[in-house]
Amino acid sequence: PRSKALSLAFEPPAPPSGAAPDGPASAEDAAELRRRNGDLSARLTLLVRENTETRAALMVKQRSLADAESLVRKLSDQVRMHEEVTQSLARQHTDLDTERAREEEAMHDIAAEYSALASEFAAHREEASTAAAAMRRENAKLKDLVRGLEDDVAAAQRSIETLAAAGGGEGGVDGATVINLQRSMGVKDAEIRRLLAEVEELKARAAAAAAAAPAA
Repeated sequence: PRSKALSLAFEPPAPPSGAAPDGPASAEDAAELRRRNGDLSARLTLLVRENTETRAALMVKQRSLADAESLVRKLSDQVRMHEEVTQSLARQHTDLDTERAREEEAMHDIAAEYSALASEFAAHREEASTAAAAMRRENAKLKDLVRGLEDDVAAAQRSIETLAAAGGGEGGVDGATVINLQRSMGVKDAEIRRLLAEVEELKARAAAAAAAAPAA
């Protein structure tokens, strides 16, 4: 359509009806046509230049629009990534809080168990110490009793020896007295052996209590 319009613009107008094809009127018409042709050519050149400039400006705007759209997509991706990172950090923070609460609860349970074990250990140690002290006192009493019995046996033995030495003279000691003293010595010896056995038993119990106290 543009080429057709240009060809029509450059075609000379039809001569008026009744006018002679040659003469002054034809020369004026030709001059007018040339002038109009020049005007049209100038306008066409201007339109072509404006069209070229408009196309160039449109291409610049299209490139700017494409750049803006690319920037918007990049910003949208960055916003999405930022939201994902924020959500991930929030989940990690929640997980850390949960784990910290579990650790604190576990530490509280461990502290309570340790306190209970420490109290139980202190009670066992106090009980063992009390039992050991009581056994030591009982052991000391038994040792004193054993020493007393040993002294009695020694005295009886000396009496027997004295009586035996004096038995041949006038007014000597009869055999019954000696037998009674020997019987008494036998009883005291048995009592000494029993007390010594009790002392050994107390020693064993004290050692067992002392060994069990640290294990508790």
